Amino acid sequence: MTLDDTHTPYSDRADEALAMACQSGDSNAFEEIVYRYQHLMYRVAFRMTSNQEDAMDATQDALVKAWQNIQKWKPTHSFRSWLLRLTANQAVDQARKSNRKRQKEVAVDSWTPEMEAAGSDAESKVTPDSAQFEQRLNLALQRVSDMQRKVFIMRHFEQLSLKEISDVLECTTGSVKVHLHRAVKKLRKEFGPETQDWR
Repeated sequence: MTLDDTHTPYSDRADEALAMACQSGDSNAFEEIVYRYQHLMYRVAFRMTSNQEDAMDATQDALVKAWQNIQKWKPTHSFRSWLLRLTANQAVDQARKSNRKRQKEVAVDSWTPEMEAAGSDAESKVTPDSAQFEQRLNLALQRVSDMQRKVFIMRHFEQLSLKEISDVLECTTGSVKVHLHRAVKKLRKEFGPETQDWR
């Protein structure tokens, strides 16, 4: 799968209107949905899997499932939340399917010459806006629970509100807060004061 940036939006209709058109079999409406959400879906999937190939596969599978299961979406609910839920769940499944050996190889491959040159104290020098920090965080997120990872990614990378996250994950805002707190607590142990702004 490759992300398509050449599509020209054919409609300014709301997501929910497009989704209802999809329920009537309108493939053009679904093409518009793909255009609108493919990059967001990929970002979420990549954060969940820390692997480009897995993220692409998860995004494609989520889109296929969205089309196949479009009748299950209810117009009274946010279509965006429904689509992100499919993406997050598919990404978790994809990550579980990945071979552990390949995951270790990916982690090694992500180690850049700049990080090697930094020496054994590389971890103490990385900052939240550095490539090294980004790589470490992606790997660290694989060590928290699936739910904690979903909540953290949606909150800190996609800037969703607690209510939006609860809609995506179909849980209470209280549950979102608990999982977010636990994820932040675990990550702070590894990253220290660099994560003081995480809430």
